[in-house]
Amino acid sequence: LRDTARYREGVAVADTAVQWARAVEQGPALAEALYWQGALRVQAGDYAGAEAAFSEGGRAALAGGQLRVAARILVELVAVLGVSQSHHEQATQWSPWARAAIAGSGGDPPLLARLMRYEGLVLVGQGQRAAGLGRLQEALAAHERLTTAAPLDLAALHTDLGHALDRMGQLDEALQHHQRAREITRRELGPAHPTTIAAQYDIASVLTGKGEH
Repeated sequence: LRDTARYREGVAVADTAVQWARAVEQGPALAEALYWQGALRVQAGDYAGAEAAFSEGGRAALAGGQLRVAARILVELVAVLGVSQSHHEQATQWSPWARAAIAGSGGDPPLLARLMRYEGLVLVGQGQRAAGLGRLQEALAAHERLTTAAPLDLAALHTDLGHALDRMGQLDEALQHHQRAREITRRELGPAHPTTIAAQYDIASVLTGKGEH
C-alpha cells in the first residue's frame, strides 16, 4: 500500500495493526506497527500524527530491547520533527539518541547515512548552511561506501545538496547534483513520475538562475 501511494488506506491498515498489538499486549509487534503507522502518516501529510506514532513506537522498542526497530523509528522521528515540521531544536535533541540506537544495534550504515542527511537538513533549516552542507556531503560519502545500493535515498540526497548549494550561490555544483538526481529517479521511477518531474524543475530553476534557458 505504501509503495502504490495509497497512503490513507495504508494508514487505516496500520491503525488496525496498532490496535491489535495493544489489545494482545504484544510489545514487539506494537513497536513495529507504530513504525509503519508513523511512516504512512508522514506520506499522508499527517506530521503531528506521525510524531506521536514515532514517539510511542520508540519508547515501546526501547522498553522491549528492540534496538534495531528503535533506531529506525528514532531516525524518522528526527526527520518528522526537524525536516517536516521545522522543530529544529527537538530534532537536534533526538539525533544523538538515534545515533546511540544505531550503534547499540550493531551498526546500520544505510540508516546512519539517512540520519546524517536529516541532520544536514536540520542544520540548513537553522540557518547553518555551511555546517549543513558539510553534513550532507558526509552523508553522500557514506552512501558511496555502501555495499547495498539505496538509489532513491541517494537521489533525495543529491536533491538536498542541490538545494543547499543553490541557496549558497554555487550554481554549477547545484546543477550537477540535480542532474544526478534526475538520472537516478528517471531510471528507478520513470520519466513521468512526480519525483522525476520535480528533479527536472530543479534543473530548470538553476539554469534560470545562471541565465541559461
